[in-house]
Amino acid sequence: MGLYVPNPNFENELSEDGDLDEPLVDAAESVKGEAEGIVHRIMPRTATSAFEIQTDDDGVFLVNTDYGGHIAEFGSANSPPYAPLRRGVMAAGLRLEEN
Repeated sequence: MGLYVPNPNFENELSEDGDLDEPLVDAAESVKGEAEGIVHRIMPRTATSAFEIQTDDDGVFLVNTDYGGHIAEFGSANSPPYAPLRRGVMAAGLRLEEN
């Protein structure tokens, strides 16, 4: 039986291949749908959704563009954390690791 040797360049090679963006966008769409069901309110400035999927050379990102999004995600002295993005990740069936 052979010994498994992990490839330290796996993520870089996979991202350079370009085939990773489509599944990541699909996953982000799923998380976005779940997060939209969790968010407790949308600030008037954000129109219909506080969440936006952004892609660039560094990857695919799901961003809360609501100007009060940080309070909804992490809470404040007067507001509990609703955590729509973090809870949306888990509700979409993905694993969330916070550091």
